[in-house]
Amino acid sequence: MGAMDYSPGQRIRLLYSSDPDPLPPGATGTVSAWHPKLMTLAVRWDAPHEARTLNVTTDADIVELIG
Repeated sequence: MGAMDYSPGQRIRLLYSSDPDPLPPGATGTVSAWHPKLMTLAVRWDAPHEARTLNVTTDADIVELIG
């Protein structure tokens, strides 16, 4: 997704992760924080990935807003 503002509470779906240990495409979660200067989303991932702390970098990863 291109540069935009995100808000805590928004729901997202991961389409692509550049992380070496990525979550699978289709993983969903809730934005807990948006750091625009870093272009990074902190995400609370849904089960079965709720233990993961993987952040999303919006200039390298691809997500879509859902719901």
